[in-house]
Amino acid sequence: MFELLQLITLTIIIHYLSCKFKVYFIHWHLDTISQSKLQWKHVVIIPLVGSLFLIFVFFYPSTAKYFIYASVFFSAVSCFCLILQPIFDYVPSLSSKIRICLSLLISLTIIFVYLLTQTRWSSNIIAIGVAVAIQSFLFVDKVHIPLVLLSIMFFYDIFWVFGSANLSLFDGKSVMVEAAKTATSLKLPLLIEFINGQFLIGLGDIILPGIFINYAYCIDLFYKTKYFITTLLGYCFGLVLTLFVLWNFKVGQPALLYLVPSMVIPFLIYAYYSKTIKTVFSLSLTSKFSETNSLPELSLPSDFSHESPVFSEQQLTIQLE
Repeated sequence: MFELLQLITLTIIIHYLSCKFKVYFIHWHLDTISQSKLQWKHVVIIPLVGSLFLIFVFFYPSTAKYFIYASVFFSAVSCFCLILQPIFDYVPSLSSKIRICLSLLISLTIIFVYLLTQTRWSSNIIAIGVAVAIQSFLFVDKVHIPLVLLSIMFFYDIFWVFGSANLSLFDGKSVMVEAAKTATSLKLPLLIEFINGQFLIGLGDIILPGIFINYAYCIDLFYKTKYFITTLLGYCFGLVLTLFVLWNFKVGQPALLYLVPSMVIPFLIYAYYSKTIKTVFSLSLTSKFSETNSLPELSLPSDFSHESPVFSEQQLTIQLE
């Protein structure tokens, strides 16, 4: 039970922090973050690249580890520099050059500690930092993209956990499970490990749902809605369900099989009963945030006539306080 509470608490912290950091990046770097917008082409690229990566790790684990180490080194340094930036902004006495140097120094220190020790805790710290940074900096304009992406990754997870074991090419082994074992044995920060390796949650099972949760948080910034808490509670329920099935069947489970329905179904039900489904599916965050930067208040869509806007430029600034 303690481990379950540990997991739920940690994932809530990751998602909440990523939402707060996203507010910072949108407010101060909207033009930059808009360039990292998740587009329809990424809906195809993400599962394709993910599949190639799993196959590579499955067949060539000893070679893959060097590629992963290099990728982790550069991506983790970038991610930690990103999330340290708003923290150093609260120290106005530091010049921009000093802030950059300090961010880089701290990031490199964290990576080198991981490379030297390769403990479960150092690996988890990097994984958490990467998850927070990617979720906060990756921008989604419309809700359609994360919904379609999650639907595709739902089947992707099922295939690579269960379906791949039925293919002779993989000798009856689950590619996803074997890749997770490789990452665990090498202490690679591609997952967060609990209970001495008895339970693992991959970064994909945090980041992909996190993109959707972040979008829900942005909706709530503009209107008096509860999309964030709805999707977050759904995510937590999905985690509990995943653990329940895992402990009962003692077989690796595709977490997205439980996480996706647990988030999407409550999201759609809430949208329907709150009569905001039209606005949610027509909402463009790029346009809304652009309007916010120039207007003190936001105008309301017709189907939100019963609500009042709750988000302004001043409120955007204090979201991190």
